Amino acid sequence: MKKLLCFLLIFCMLPLPVVFADEEYVPASFVTTEQPAGKNIQVSFTVADGFYKNQGDTPWGFEHAPVGTDDYELLEFFENGWFHESYQNWAQGAVNHPISMHAGVIADPVVAFHAPIDGTVMIHAGKITNVKGSDGVSVKILKNDENVFPKEGWADLWTPGMELSVPALVFDVKKGDVIRFRVNCHENQNADNIHWTKTISYLGEATGTTSLADVSFEQPEDTTISVTYTVDQGFSKEPGTTPWGFEHAPVNTDNYEPLEFIQSGWYSGSFQNWSQGTVQHYLSMHAGMIADPIVSFTAPQDGLVMIHASAADKSSGTSGDGVQLKIMKNDMQVYPTLGWMQVLPGQKVSLPDMVFEVK
Repeated sequence: MKKLLCFLLIFCMLPLPVVFADEEYVPASFVTTEQPAGKNIQVSFTVADGFYKNQGDTPWGFEHAPVGTDDYELLEFFENGWFHESYQNWAQGAVNHPISMHAGVIADPVVAFHAPIDGTVMIHAGKITNVKGSDGVSVKILKNDENVFPKEGWADLWTPGMELSVPALVFDVKKGDVIRFRVNCHENQNADNIHWTKTISYLGEATGTTSLADVSFEQPEDTTISVTYTVDQGFSKEPGTTPWGFEHAPVNTDNYEPLEFIQSGWYSGSFQNWSQGTVQHYLSMHAGMIADPIVSFTAPQDGLVMIHASAADKSSGTSGDGVQLKIMKNDMQVYPTLGWMQVLPGQKVSLPDMVFEVK
């Protein structure tokens, strides 16, 4: 009997640079500066995911804090940037581009990340560039009220064009913890503009589950790709004529049922609507409260397979609250390690390549 491989496919790529720091900046004691062995990136959030969105719609927030205080206040999106509602200018913490921050003498601009789930995170803060500041700025990263980088105080960028490399920072968070990226003005706020990339990734076990311990996350050196199947090859074809299938399962069950192709998508014969697992395009899937949509691949032969998969939630603003996804081999979980991977509204995530044997 052929074994069934069920997984969800929507394609995107997300580059994640890792840059290590100058020696004089030592992270806090609970932080490590390299990706732990046996851990892989399961989901990533970049600061651009929250830009132009309403505060609270994504994990990202835009704030300011009066200089010398930890009194963080939300900013207001005004025209093309984040401003304090009373001052509406750079000196109060405006951010008019996802990687741009400008310090002021009254308040520090702050980009905040609110942890959506418990887990281990890795910060990719890359290089901070002092674009053209007159007397420079200072920066730091905090977890709640504790310094992550540098170990204490601030890291300084004194001269125009100066770059500061921040290490990859790895530590545990609980749901609701806040990671803040803060910029402070020295004395003169004139042209104190920096560019600062920010990506936060959740890390998970890189070995699948204990019941599927043969999963690896890179192509073996002595193998080559002999044949490739993409999901579009099965779309709008008669079920059984290709390895691809389109199914649904009532929520919280493994009762997989084939869908019916009607006009331009795959539907349940009884409920011809999105909530029953419609797939209108071979890259599109829409979850519902009654049943989960599923794309399945039935292995046509024995062999070693490699899955390439990534996902993007196309909803935005208040039009959705995100989805969850997982990849299964028969009844064993391939990815993530346990439970579901969260994909928030408007978010794009990259999954690792997964390699394992099938019959």
